[in-house]
Amino acid sequence: MKQFICIWGALTLIFMDWGFLFKIMHYPGGNILLLLSMGLMMPVLIGCTAQYIKKK
Repeated sequence: MKQFICIWGALTLIFMDWGFLFKIMHYPGGNILLLLSMGLMMPVLIGCTAQYIKKK
């Protein structure tokens, strides 16, 4: 579970960084990356982290 949280967190941050970069540079796809990272991946990361902390 800890390994999954670390990998998922890294992917979330990478997607978020790319989304911000695309928005700043006005490239297409920035909105999709930000929605994917903040709307889907971040809640999963928060839920899994909370579950891991609760078990520990």
